[in-house]
Amino acid sequence: DSQLGRLRQFLEENGLLDRTFIVFAGDHGESLGEHEEKTHGFFVYQAVLHVPLIIATPFPKFQGRVSSDVVGLVDVLPTVCEMAGLAVPAELQGKSLVAAFDRRRPAGEDIVYSETYYPRFHFGWSDLKCVQDGRHKLILAPVPELYDVVEDPGETKNLVYLQKRVYEDMRAAAEAFIRRGERNAYEMDVSKVDAETREKLAALGYVGTFTDPAKLRGKVLANPREKIGVFNQLSEARELGMNGKPEEAIRMIRAIIASDPDITDAYFSIGSLYAQEEK
Repeated sequence: DSQLGRLRQFLEENGLLDRTFIVFAGDHGESLGEHEEKTHGFFVYQAVLHVPLIIATPFPKFQGRVSSDVVGLVDVLPTVCEMAGLAVPAELQGKSLVAAFDRRRPAGEDIVYSETYYPRFHFGWSDLKCVQDGRHKLILAPVPELYDVVEDPGETKNLVYLQKRVYEDMRAAAEAFIRRGERNAYEMDVSKVDAETREKLAALGYVGTFTDPAKLRGKVLANPREKIGVFNQLSEARELGMNGKPEEAIRMIRAIIASDPDITDAYFSIGSLYAQEEK
């Protein structure tokens, strides 16, 4: 709030406020224990996905409006382009939301898409993909999850076996959306990044991977929902290491490796602790 205040003050003092659009968006939320996830990145539940998107314009007729339409952060750039009078590049995903400002049409796509590859890149477990519309949300996982996020905003009741038609329709929509999104996609070759930079980025969670993708090909990957306890144990061990308790952290990680020897992130974590001890 204080930083937004600084921005507004600058715009006012420089006579820019009446010709400036301000877009305020959250990149992700925090689970804070919901579904046993303490932070973010591991699951794709609403606690992490439902973020603020506030667009402030200098036009009174667009001020003070609230929309419950489901849109994605992918819609922000096309919206900014149209507001600024710039052509929206054809290769951009997402749609401009400007027409929705005065309710000429619903905002964005019919469905929005989210994903996390953190469980796959760091643990060798399954990635998670999800789509949702104004009412239902489907998580594509080894055991699919379907929720009515209007009646069940906490996502506690999986309807995948109770509402088969909704599940099939949402799955078909998800598959079509993913096919469209993959067209002409840029493929990043992480192997070409030097080892030191790759390790630093992977440790921050911004680029995978400690896991060799070739070794996962054709394998039945574990469902992250069933592995959240192991994930939390490794997170706790890391915190112990950072708080000056490396021996206790190493014992915990050794136990994790004994139970699941394919978690490459665990080897990286224990190696970092040993390197820290040598210093």
